[in-house]
Amino acid sequence: EGGEMSHGDPLNHLPSKVRAERDAKLNKAVVTDPVIYTNIVHNILENKCISCHGEDKQKGDLRMDSLAAMLEGGSDEICLEPGEPEESFMLISLDLPLDDDMHMPPKAKPQITPEEKIILTWWVEMGAPEDTKLSEVEVPDEVTAAMATLKTPEELEAIKVAKRQQEADRVANMKANRDRLQSSLVTINDKFPGSLRYTSQEDTALTFTTVSYRQSFTEADLDILSEIASDIAELDLSATEISDTGVAKLKGFTNLKTLKLNETKVTDEALNTIVELPSLERLNLYGTMISDSGLQMLHAHPTLVKVYLWNTKVTDAGANALEEALNKRIASEKPKEGDEKDESKVEKSAEVLLGIPSEPAK
Repeated sequence: EGGEMSHGDPLNHLPSKVRAERDAKLNKAVVTDPVIYTNIVHNILENKCISCHGEDKQKGDLRMDSLAAMLEGGSDEICLEPGEPEESFMLISLDLPLDDDMHMPPKAKPQITPEEKIILTWWVEMGAPEDTKLSEVEVPDEVTAAMATLKTPEELEAIKVAKRQQEADRVANMKANRDRLQSSLVTINDKFPGSLRYTSQEDTALTFTTVSYRQSFTEADLDILSEIASDIAELDLSATEISDTGVAKLKGFTNLKTLKLNETKVTDEALNTIVELPSLERLNLYGTMISDSGLQMLHAHPTLVKVYLWNTKVTDAGANALEEALNKRIASEKPKEGDEKDESKVEKSAEVLLGIPSEPAK
């Protein structure tokens, strides 16, 4: 207390604009009885619709930033027909196929959640009132549950800020990684022009290919990749002189997803190293000496999805056994009901191909 009496509240010395913003946040009224349209419906539309149908942009000549604008509609469809959800295109568009040009929001935009749709439909069904408060109507249990999932405008803004920061961090990290990799790119491409590049413009993962060198590329040449082994996602050593000894040098390629060893000298012995590559998804072994007995080592691989085995010693039974084992693992990884959906594990199945591959181990 003495400090405050002598020097006053130090927060009073903040710049006036900062102090005003601080006071506004502290004094902001808590909405205990929200107006359904203003405090609930409009917030949903603000987050999902108004960026394309607001003051700055009006796709289809439609604005959705006010009730009056929605009632007026756009150039093509009736946006809002109070009391008639099946006649209100703002709801109809939500059920159109995602690839349909009329589906809203557009495919690339954040979509209306099932809970938000429940609330919007309920509001339209009751006549789309503008000033009605939540306490003035009977709220179905389904709507109450849906409202419990909504985020406040402040929470939504915090999410947007976090996403912007995440993107800024991603770009900064990408630049730092590319700076780190620059000398290796120069050194390796000086010796093997065009062999090393980034997998995409938006990534720092690398792809290395010997397609222009084939039999002139030796196992000793693999040493040039040692410093960037963990940065390589795709490695094409097809039709080179690589053997089991060369494959043993790949132990440090911890982020390798695609490995092409087709038409090389590898045998079952190489699979002792390959099975230890923790991120491997695609493996091309066609035209090698791989057999059923060696292939069994891959049955328990944690990430493998596609294997090419044309013109090897592998039989139909061996290929089928591997495919069955990989699919059993994939099935065990699929999210159970109620679990968070992992897109990387949905609708995926393994393939072990003995026929001539049309697109070898992409």
